[in-house]
Amino acid sequence: FLSCLTVLEHVTPDGSDDENNNNTHVSDDDDSDLFSRITTRLVNDVPDALVVGWSMWIPSMGFMFAFVPGKFQVLFSNGVGFVWNAYLSWKTHEGEEAEGDR
Repeated sequence: FLSCLTVLEHVTPDGSDDENNNNTHVSDDDDSDLFSRITTRLVNDVPDALVVGWSMWIPSMGFMFAFVPGKFQVLFSNGVGFVWNAYLSWKTHEGEEAEGDR
């Protein structure tokens, strides 16, 4: 679920990354364009994020419960979570540098 939200983080009605968007008028064309961009982003990016998440979290949790002492399990899990958030951030912002060069 959080993978889906992260993938959709930068989708706004006017296509900008501005969080303080003061555009209150949204037409039906803008709604359909927003819907198509959301659908495209979900279809293209969410499956990859889910597969990477499963291939990262399931083995790491198996390793943790099998080999990491109980008092260090939270620390280990937080380390894996840090790496996972770094991946999601990279995936979300992938390609923005090329768009900014235009």
